[in-house]
Amino acid sequence: MNHQLMTRLFNMNNIIHYTAIIQGTIGQGNNIGPGVLIAPNVEIGDNNFIGAYTAIGYAAEIKGNEQTVTGKVIIGNDNVIREYASIHSPGRTELTSIGDRCYIMNKVHVGHDCMIGDDVIISALSSTGGVVTIKKFANLGQGVILRGRLTIGESAMLGCGAIVTKDVPDFQTWVGNPARFHKWNRVGMQRRGFNEKRIKEIMAF
Repeated sequence: MNHQLMTRLFNMNNIIHYTAIIQGTIGQGNNIGPGVLIAPNVEIGDNNFIGAYTAIGYAAEIKGNEQTVTGKVIIGNDNVIREYASIHSPGRTELTSIGDRCYIMNKVHVGHDCMIGDDVIISALSSTGGVVTIKKFANLGQGVILRGRLTIGESAMLGCGAIVTKDVPDFQTWVGNPARFHKWNRVGMQRRGFNEKRIKEIMAF
């Protein structure tokens, strides 16, 4: 292996597969897999894992605008983004963003202008429309579909295969097609360390 390739692989303590194409900026301690594509308008923080054949920062899926890339994609620290995920550039605003410590599983699509908070889990084969906000600690099951311009609340839980067409309030579990309220996400609140008094206050709101 020549010196130039070694520099590319281990620059700033990043591990980058030689087939990855990185045109944006990345921090330190990232592990970037084979065939990953990162566009010039992307900024990625530290200690992220990005799985094979993930594409980040390409044009929003807006008919007639397939080649125009505007704004930025900003991804924070300590995220896991698994194989074949796609995260698109903004097309309506100036930003698509993912916070810190998110776990985004394989074949997930994050649409243009989405704002993903910290500690969010998005399970395999889930897909968001454009201009979606997912607040911190939300948990999306496998194959969830979100219509565009929705807000998914803090610590909300969406069941596998849910088709979501309305905003989901904080701390609620929704299931079905179309998705509807099922119960309060008590387990999610407990995992965050909420005591019983706080949980009851939330559920009484």
